[in-house]
Amino acid sequence: MSWKRENIQNEEEFGLHASGRIPVAGYDEIDAAWCLAFMRRVRDCALATIDADGTPNVRIIDIMMVKDGLPYFLMPRGKAVHAEICANPHVAIVAQTTDYRTCRLKGVAERVADEAEHRALIDEMFEQNPSMNEIYPGEERYICDAFRITRGAGEFFDLGQKPIVRKAFEVGGAPAHEGGFCVMEECTSCGTCVDVCPSQCITWDADGLAFIEQRNCLHCGLCYENCPAEAIEKR
Repeated sequence: MSWKRENIQNEEEFGLHASGRIPVAGYDEIDAAWCLAFMRRVRDCALATIDADGTPNVRIIDIMMVKDGLPYFLMPRGKAVHAEICANPHVAIVAQTTDYRTCRLKGVAERVADEAEHRALIDEMFEQNPSMNEIYPGEERYICDAFRITRGAGEFFDLGQKPIVRKAFEVGGAPAHEGGFCVMEECTSCGTCVDVCPSQCITWDADGLAFIEQRNCLHCGLCYENCPAEAIEKR
């Protein structure tokens, strides 16, 4: 068997080479479905796992499909990353476009237990990604196991918009995690945080206290480090 790289990239709608053509979304348009579709269209994503020594490893994988609100990928059983996932199913995935829009998701990688359903999922992924037939023709495709990410929390981050846009999301029922910083009641309204904020996302609320607009926050921590009243805490 032989295959060429151009055969792998013949699906022009998908892949890192086409990621810059993904439409830019505003904050209200971004939800879990949008983020998973974004990762699917980027397709070439970084996957982080933990090996037997407790050391993190990162590889590039393809998001092959989004089905019933969950992302799917394939992994041949002979690869070390397959063994790592089976030993510790907690994984993280990051997708980034060529224009620096990023989506990250961490959750649990689950292999479908029912063998008939599992084979049907593999067939469906090969149908949606026909270039895979160049790598694993015919029955050879079943050396791969199909995994889906469940109980996951993620975040979309667009550094290209002014102000920047970020939004948390969840898949499979896990709670979304916002992160970042918030202002507490000890705020003295001195304005230091407003002055140092590089994204200018700190304003004043109705009570005259500083307020951080989370959707535009860089999470850099300048406000946290410079507040003289120590009135800003990590979320």
